Amino acid sequence: MQEPNPQAFISYSRADWRYVENLAREFRCAGIATWVDIENMRPGDHWEPAIRSAIRSSHAFVFCISPLCMESGRTFRELEAALSLGLIIFPVMIEPTPIDALPEALKRRHIVQLFRDPPSIASKRAAEQLARALGPPPPENTPTVTGRDTIDALILRIGDSGRPIPADDFLHPDWGSQVIVDRKIMPLDSANFTTIAEWLLRCSAAYIVLESTPAKEAVALVSGVAFAILGGRRLNFVCTVASLDVATEFADLMQARLIEWSAETKSKARVEIRQT
Repeated sequence: MQEPNPQAFISYSRADWRYVENLAREFRCAGIATWVDIENMRPGDHWEPAIRSAIRSSHAFVFCISPLCMESGRTFRELEAALSLGLIIFPVMIEPTPIDALPEALKRRHIVQLFRDPPSIASKRAAEQLARALGPPPPENTPTVTGRDTIDALILRIGDSGRPIPADDFLHPDWGSQVIVDRKIMPLDSANFTTIAEWLLRCSAAYIVLESTPAKEAVALVSGVAFAILGGRRLNFVCTVASLDVATEFADLMQARLIEWSAETKSKARVEIRQT
């Protein structure tokens, strides 16, 4: 039987989530399973038992250091639990933080300083180093994307686009310098579908843009794969009035974000968040 991928528990401050999300994605691309509270906690879970169980089932403990993290007693308790279990301790500094502020157990260890490089490059480097620390991956491991660019926003367009929805109308305004892939994906043949899956494995967030008359079968296939890889929190549906019913159905099903675009104003007419 194939052994499961080694798991890394990631301890961090919620305020640093955007950086940590990118870091976790690169770990998974390197064949390392991750446990992150915001992605792995289920509704109704009891917080402390779930955290203890996740740490016990992990092989490595990734401590994301930042000034805000140093103010959290929770992260220190998680570190103590990891030390008591003999996990590999992998400290990464994502924001400049005085060494004197660190717990004694971290002061004696080498700390990977990620803040000196762009997040996408730094996260890849950290994933490679942690993979080496954990040892060789099991056979038939999760496909890696080492050496490929991380995709910050993957835009997949389905349907007729006589008047395409501009990406600038629904992407974050600061994303201009980041990696954005914007593709119309019809016809949806097997080669195209394989490429989409590879893109999804490398992206931070996916935007499924449903323009006029989207094929419901294609929406179901693409959104199903996107949800399986990214979950609902990183999945977005963008629609026009004409495709609102289809978009609403799938956004509700996957607890994803729904953005309705208005051609008259050329901007977001309504944004609804549907998340657990």
